[in-house]
Amino acid sequence: MKKFKFYFKLIIIISIIYAMVPAVPVFASQYRENTPLSNFNSTKYPGYKEKLETLQSAHPNWTFTFLYTGLDWSTAINNESINYHGRSLVQNKTGEWICPICGNKVYDGSNWYCSSPKAVSYYMDPRNALTEEKVFQFETLSYVDGLYTEEGIEAILNGTFMSNKTIREYYNNPEYTESKFSTVILQAGNEANVSPYHLASRIKQEIIVSGGEPSNSVTGKLEGYEGLYNFYNIGASSGEGAVERGLKYANAKGWVKPEIAIKDGAKIIAQNYISRNQNTVYLEKFDVDSSDNSLYSHQYMQNIQAPTSEAKRIYKNTYLALGIVDNKFNFVIPVYENMPDTACELPSDIDPNATNNNNGEEIVKVIANGSLKLRESPTTDSAVIASLPTNTQLTRLESNVAFANNFQWDKVRTSYGTVGYVASKYIQSISNNNNNNSNLAVDSNDLYIDSNTKMINCSPKINLDNLKGELPGKSIVLKNNNGEVIADNMNIGTGMTVSIDNVDYRIVKYGDVSGDGMVDARDSLRILKYSVGEYNLDDKVYFNAGDVNRDNVVDARDSLRVLKYSVGSFEIKAR
Repeated sequence: MKKFKFYFKLIIIISIIYAMVPAVPVFASQYRENTPLSNFNSTKYPGYKEKLETLQSAHPNWTFTFLYTGLDWSTAINNESINYHGRSLVQNKTGEWICPICGNKVYDGSNWYCSSPKAVSYYMDPRNALTEEKVFQFETLSYVDGLYTEEGIEAILNGTFMSNKTIREYYNNPEYTESKFSTVILQAGNEANVSPYHLASRIKQEIIVSGGEPSNSVTGKLEGYEGLYNFYNIGASSGEGAVERGLKYANAKGWVKPEIAIKDGAKIIAQNYISRNQNTVYLEKFDVDSSDNSLYSHQYMQNIQAPTSEAKRIYKNTYLALGIVDNKFNFVIPVYENMPDTACELPSDIDPNATNNNNGEEIVKVIANGSLKLRESPTTDSAVIASLPTNTQLTRLESNVAFANNFQWDKVRTSYGTVGYVASKYIQSISNNNNNNSNLAVDSNDLYIDSNTKMINCSPKINLDNLKGELPGKSIVLKNNNGEVIADNMNIGTGMTVSIDNVDYRIVKYGDVSGDGMVDARDSLRILKYSVGEYNLDDKVYFNAGDVNRDNVVDARDSLRVLKYSVGSFEIKAR
């Protein structure tokens, strides 16, 4: 009996100890392999081989290492999106870009939202990045002897406060080094065994604000954090107070000089990412290499567009500018199990749940500048449920429910089911199922109306009178971005709204990326600046307007077409 009690107690103790030990995660079998393209299994992994063969044919010195993740594609996407909300973010987006559960909940700043699985799928699908410029998000980031120069780093820093400046000169501090920022970054890469081009690009991504000026992370002047610098924003997790958290980290590390912050930060990036096999910009964002016994959680950034943006910047500003694109580069290309047969599609700015409303309910959009507050009751004194960015689509449940605080209030529902109240002057009708616009069959070289996306694509020659002539008998009203009616004979521009029988369509005038209705050399320059990361075309209509040749890329070729149009040697069409 005593022996039985002894063993019983022993089992209980073992059970308690076992329960206290955390479960060891089981990871998929992974490996990296320099598979010759001729041997690549294009049946199991469709859509890779042809694109990679095109790249290798153009650049024989390029090599490709395949990271066979062993991860199921759908599982990976869910872990980067709906299984952990806020892990992946998009900026200033609407419609299909936004997580259907989080909706317009702000995760960082004023316009960073949780990404939908569709948005994550598009940027996480390597096949969408197997182009001349985007492929550099897969470039291995370890230091390569003989590849880097100060000139190359200066090309990346161009247009910023660091361009061709010594650190002592910029900060006006005799205790700081006389070396230029580019010199210190080159040294930092060498010492940390990290590509200095990657470091320069990362610095630019993290601490440059409008006009090329520095954020408070590196001014050394933020109150309470004077004399501290954090060039990579290490430790500055997202949300309010991010800069302060980063500078507290800098204080703990003793980053009291810019040159120390640049070099020590580079070593931390090497230790925390490069040496953990997160040795590409893609893998720094999407943690799908389990060699460090973790998946999905260890990421440098939340922005799903960052790998693509950084790849395009370093390709155009550095490798292409210096004529070294044909040098030896190795790219680590991830492949997943059970991927769709074709590359994942770009999300739409339109919410399909709203536009496909079959309940006879009216669909409206937000026209307030910046954002519109959704409130619990029809008064400005009530609690704010959410901030809805411009162009967010809503279902109007009831009009004119109350008049308070000098506003007429409407009851609305968001695409993710939240019901609240908004000031009616800041929303505008998109469609009503009682309106039938299916007969807008205008499809010519100069004008194309897309009733599905609610966009009007037109050539530079189209004005309001031309549009009215194409749609006789229709009620046509031109409005600016505030919903205000614009006088007749206005030369319509990109971003404007045309209401046709009370259904709103946005204008895409090819070549007009400023929205002034004109297509000239200034637009050509804007497109060129966008191609090197110096101009913003985040709104889809402006991006589409810049994509003159319709290849889903806005680059120097589009800029040249617009420039040629401006001097009369090229004709821009709508189709």
